[in-house]
Amino acid sequence: MPHSGSGRTDAETCRLSTEPYKESRCALSVGVARVRNANRTSETCECHHGYDGHIYTVYDEDWTPYRSSVLLLAPLLAETDPAPRRIARPTGSAGAQGTDGLYAQFRWMAEHVPAFRVPGTHIHILTSPDQFYQAMKARIKTAKRRVVMASLYLGTGQLEQELVDCMEEALQRSHDNSHAPDLKVSILLDYTRGSRGQVNSRTMLLPLLQRFTSQMRVSLYHTPDLRGLLRLLVPQRFNETIGVQHIKVYLFDDSIIISGANLSDSYFTNRQDRYVLLENCREVADFFSDLVEAVGDISLQLQPNDSITMLEGMVHPYKGNREDFSAVARKRIMEVVDTGPHEAAAVEPVGRL
Repeated sequence: MPHSGSGRTDAETCRLSTEPYKESRCALSVGVARVRNANRTSETCECHHGYDGHIYTVYDEDWTPYRSSVLLLAPLLAETDPAPRRIARPTGSAGAQGTDGLYAQFRWMAEHVPAFRVPGTHIHILTSPDQFYQAMKARIKTAKRRVVMASLYLGTGQLEQELVDCMEEALQRSHDNSHAPDLKVSILLDYTRGSRGQVNSRTMLLPLLQRFTSQMRVSLYHTPDLRGLLRLLVPQRFNETIGVQHIKVYLFDDSIIISGANLSDSYFTNRQDRYVLLENCREVADFFSDLVEAVGDISLQLQPNDSITMLEGMVHPYKGNREDFSAVARKRIMEVVDTGPHEAAAVEPVGRL
């Protein structure tokens, strides 16, 4: 998804350059292509960024990059590829060929990145911040197996507290109805943004973590670039410029909302963003759940006493060796990306937005 700070409210029609992306590639950018504005190139196939499965690094009209949810992990996983593979792409206008033409144009992507078959009737576009907020609350309350939420941070206002209360209600219901509660809640946030101030994302979630320790996981991603003297000297808020976790995934059982919105009151009231709800899409939900879990595994784990620990076998992001952390992170995340469905048939259009 484009960075939420870009001010964009709709996906724009862009074009894929026929030239391969020649700069360094990260572990998650397999098959990355440079995306240009429609009026800046000619030999192209059309796409709508923002709804393409988080594959491309996208450039604004002034050629400033804003990255997809998956590719926001690039800074920690960056690795030079001296000979990027050229990927053959079909030519011609997909728009002129209809759905079948669009399928043919993008079939090559399924050979390089996970692709999923989603019936058009299962895709819903939410149109307002309030609709986004109410949809999350309703689905948290009815979730039976899992709630997985990844965001930059969780705000500290009344609306955010109501969201936490919905999680508490769902966890308590699951706890009361079973000796072995089925519902698990996993939250992935950025460490620096989520720890800013005396009242912060961590303090909002601690009561849940203390009450439902076995059902609750809070992971705080910390960039490996913020370490040593830099970490000691750069104050809060400014330290967020070094690097943050910016994936936005809101998942409830087998339904998922993909958005650019954070979990804060402005995004629930008057800050318009994009919200795509995929209803009852088990395969897609499993993939994103696994992806968030993988990033969570390389992140700091919040404890009920507000301390932080690392999972056994993982390299500490700012105390451990930088290269070792990147190698472990790359391996863990690519386990998810590489096991996703890559069959060309997986992108066969069975419905339209």
